Amino acid sequence: MFAFEIARFRAEALDKAERNRRQILFEVFRSIVLDTPVLEGTLRGNWQLGTSPKLGELDIRSQSAALSEIDSVLNATRFGDTVYMTNNLPYAYPIEFYGWSSVKAPQGMVRKNVLRVNQIAQAIARRG
Repeated sequence: MFAFEIARFRAEALDKAERNRRQILFEVFRSIVLDTPVLEGTLRGNWQLGTSPKLGELDIRSQSAALSEIDSVLNATRFGDTVYMTNNLPYAYPIEFYGWSSVKAPQGMVRKNVLRVNQIAQAIARRG
């Protein structure tokens, strides 16, 4: 009986940890997409997620398509899987690091959200 209770507790804890992992990553990746400056939408729609780095650029796609891909990839991964977020447009790096969008993204898109990971994780943990 005790072994069964321990196994059940372990399974529930792992399930909750996996749900939290997905929620944290989704929020970080979603925030990166939404914080990406928009002129024509090309940069925002070129965020790609996968278990290996994506190569190449995408034709124009919507922000919702990028978010849908994030959700799909995260739901297909588990603890221990490496997930890569890439944007291969040539001006993504200068916007992130050289201030090419000093009005719309003065702290970049990625850096500012990576700094928020602990805050996001704590908020998700509080929600239970």
